[in-house]
Amino acid sequence: MLKDVILQGLRPVFVGMILGLVAAGALSVMLQLTLVFPGSIDFLYGVPFYDPFSFLGLSGFILGNAAIASLVPAWRAIRVDPMVALRDE
Repeated sequence: MLKDVILQGLRPVFVGMILGLVAAGALSVMLQLTLVFPGSIDFLYGVPFYDPFSFLGLSGFILGNAAIASLVPAWRAIRVDPMVALRDE
């Protein structure tokens, strides 16, 4: 039950992460093509335009935060006695 609640809470996060990774990749390519010309300043400070460690690291960080944000309310809901919850309704 706890796993189901957490996965249900992470479903929109996965969709947003996929859309965000696609948008970030496209923006990264566009910035790399726009900013690279002879004599230009390196705005990325030596980081390649598609750095998989940055993309995966931030995705993992967001996924971890979302999992914790889903876990806390689910854990509280599991600890409530169903008869007490029904009696309060």
